[in-house]
Amino acid sequence: MARGLVMARHPSPAYREAATALFDAWECEPASGAELASALLAARQATAMLRDEQRVDIVWTGPANGTMPVRATREVLVELIRAARSSIILVSFVAYKNYMVLAELSGALDRGVAVWAILETNTSAADAFATLAHRMHTFTWPIEQRPDVGRRTAVLHAKCVLVDDSLAFVTSANLTAAALDSNIELGLLITGGDVPHDLAHQIRDLIRAGVLVET
Repeated sequence: MARGLVMARHPSPAYREAATALFDAWECEPASGAELASALLAARQATAMLRDEQRVDIVWTGPANGTMPVRATREVLVELIRAARSSIILVSFVAYKNYMVLAELSGALDRGVAVWAILETNTSAADAFATLAHRMHTFTWPIEQRPDVGRRTAVLHAKCVLVDDSLAFVTSANLTAAALDSNIELGLLITGGDVPHDLAHQIRDLIRAGVLVET
């Protein structure tokens, strides 16, 4: 009876599939309605707690359809730098001098935030952060340590911003004006959970192991 009522009230295929699994399990492990209700409420609370612990937002630069809620790459980058209290790790294939980014990073450094930038080449690092070079740390992946890929060597192609081991912005966008404002770029902003800490730990391990070398 209960199974039929639930299926009739909620025609969504995904819901019906989940409800069928629940009723099948209930038949195998009989329990009172009150016990099942308590278990469902506990599961809902646990799910809500997990969602509060880690949130994922879409970050998008370029034409938008207006139906999907997204946040702009530049907006998120500024927000992350301003939110930093202890550390900022910037990873990018290339970076060009961007006065907005430099101003925000200068403000973070004034607050005592440690700023590390990991870029593809020494030249890119020197050009992009010349005015802050004496205040922040820049790293590259030395050419002689990279594996060969056909007729060339591997490249440092990752792009992310990690803040305080609690925020992670993983993106296709480089630290350039075009990427921040004009290109079609897609990223995910991860707040809380294990991912930001694990990614920051990965970068620090590569530095400790000498894979990434300070310039």
